[in-house]
Formats: sequence, structure tokens, C-alpha cells
Amino acid sequence: MTEYNLSNFLPYQVSALAGKLSRSLEKKYNSDHRLTVPEWRVLFHLAQSGRIITNNLIKKVDLHKSRVSRACQRLEKSGLISREKNPVDKRETFLSLTPEGKKLMNELKPIAVDFNQRLITTLGEDGGAFIQGLKTLLESENI
Repeated sequence: MTEYNLSNFLPYQVSALAGKLSRSLEKKYNSDHRLTVPEWRVLFHLAQSGRIITNNLIKKVDLHKSRVSRACQRLEKSGLISREKNPVDKRETFLSLTPEGKKLMNELKPIAVDFNQRLITTLGEDGGAFIQGLKTLLESENI
């Protein structure tokens, strides 16, 4: 029987890497803009999707509902996002960026693009295979 070693367990490695990357990027946008990881994810997904129902946003940001809810409350209080009740289904709420939120995203996007480019450069020649492997795992129906 092969010895079990957590540091060689792919789910652990991916989780540890995701945490490390999020903390590293958070240092960059937290120092100037005082944003947490959940707030950052909410802002970026709203910038990509535009107006979105809260429950759909929760699925996209891959965070617990309570963390997304607190992030949205802080962002709304800061004037970066707005909430609007769905006129058809009052149980649903639409979220979207405010003009101030869009302005902030214009400042944050270059930080994220630069960070992503540095990661790809760090991977070197194997970067393309690594990124394709991640996409394959994320899209897999067998997991």
C-alpha cells in the first residue's frame, strides 16, 4: 500500500494554491482599496456579468452564501453595488455595479491582469498545459 501524503493529494494542493493566490492578490487591492477576497470576487463577477440575480452570483463566486451576503452588504453600503428587487419574483434580488463600482473596477482590472500575467510567466513553458489541465478539471462531469 502506498503511503498517504496530504502534500501530494491534488484536491489539497489546488485548495492550498487557491488560498495562496487569493491572499497574494488581496494584499495588492486591499492596501489601496480595502477590499476583501469575497468583495473582490463579487465586484469582478458583476463587472463581467452586469446585472445578476443574487443566487446566481453566489454560484459563480464559489463562496458560502453568508460570505457573499456580507460582502454585498459592505459593497452596497460603500456605494459600489446596488440591489433591486425582481418585479416578477419579489424573493429575488438583482445586483449590479454602480457608476462608482464601475470606476473602481477600471482601477482594479489592470492589477488583476498584471497579477495573472506574472503567474503565467512564472509557469514558463509548462503554463499552457497547466492552465488547460485546470480547465479540463473544472469542466469535468466526472468530478
